[in-house]
Amino acid sequence: MLNDDVRLTGRELLEKSIAFRNKKLIYPKQYNGALLHAGVDAATHLIDCFGSFPRLFFTATQGGSGKSRSTEVSYFYVQNPVQVNSSSGAGLLKMLNDPDILKPTLLVDEVQDYWSPNGNSYH
Repeated sequence: MLNDDVRLTGRELLEKSIAFRNKKLIYPKQYNGALLHAGVDAATHLIDCFGSFPRLFFTATQGGSGKSRSTEVSYFYVQNPVQVNSSSGAGLLKMLNDPDILKPTLLVDEVQDYWSPNGNSYH
């Protein structure tokens, strides 16, 4: 990671972020996945500039493909990261309304349980 004493331009930071992701993750070849991933993570620091914000969703048909690792990598780059492994809708709302966590970025593992049509009914 980066030393606190190092001052980088936005471009240098993005390039280092992309290089780190390319070391830790493998993206589909037809997309510039590391740039997309790094760009969305960086944009979380500018959340006030947007009227809405996209969700980044990693999907694969097989286990061990790096979906969880992707959220682990994002943890180091997003604004106010909050790792969510399992929570009810009420639990998520409580977390979002917590005054001690200012504008959290939710990193949800097994996100298909929340937003897919086949997800668990208790969410």
